[in-house]
Amino acid sequence: MNLNSLISALMIVESSNNDLAIGDQGRAIGCLQIHRAVVLDVNRITGSQYRHQDMTNRVAARAVCQAYLTHYGRGATTEQLAGDGMGARLETASRPPRPIGTKSKNKSTTTQNETIHSNRNHNATHCQLIS
Repeated sequence: MNLNSLISALMIVESSNNDLAIGDQGRAIGCLQIHRAVVLDVNRITGSQYRHQDMTNRVAARAVCQAYLTHYGRGATTEQLAGDGMGARLETASRPPRPIGTKSKNKSTTTQNETIHSNRNHNATHCQLIS
């Protein structure tokens, strides 16, 4: 599987290929359900100037998704990206991982391993790209 095939599959899963889809209470838009934070992150990484509302344009949404997955999935195969859920729910990408030593909702302390795993999933998991 190549990255274009993965992104095409994500478009089917996320929106049934609907360029005008709106989800996550209005925060995720377009065929890839991209969130504002992902757009801002891609702009920071690539120097591009996408706007969140541009994500209803399939060409722009694909470009943002590809840049995001390429950046955060360095060294991974598309099978690993898909298997890790990296492409499956890009919405978790815009949620920053909890810093080491902070309390979660269940009041436990985050370990370094949990944070590393969280960062890996955070950096890898975004094509329902979040605001």
